[in-house]
Amino acid sequence: MIALSIAQSALSMARFRSSIGSGQYPPCTFPELIERAVELDPARADLLVALGQELRLSGRLLEAIKALQRALERGADAKSTLALLALAYRARFDYRPALATYRRALVLAPDDADLIVHFGTVL
Repeated sequence: MIALSIAQSALSMARFRSSIGSGQYPPCTFPELIERAVELDPARADLLVALGQELRLSGRLLEAIKALQRALERGADAKSTLALLALAYRARFDYRPALATYRRALVLAPDDADLIVHFGTVL
């Protein structure tokens, strides 16, 4: 699902690449690249999901949580975004919000085996 979201952001990334060529931005890390893409197109929920995922993977958990919450506010796919948000909470050892977030995701997809397993690991 994340791969699809990133693929759908091709237009924003193309605009961003053209701004890099202009020398407007210095070299950066992948999360910084996505942050800049969000600056160019802040309404794109899929970019916020990608940013949240990259921030979570790089250990910037509070920033990841904020990006994923903003993605939900902007209409991102709720099930997958909630699952990523729960993973970020879990990585911070914030088990109550992780459980609550998994519960929200399971309401949307009660038969999703991955969600059920991840929910069980927090219990």
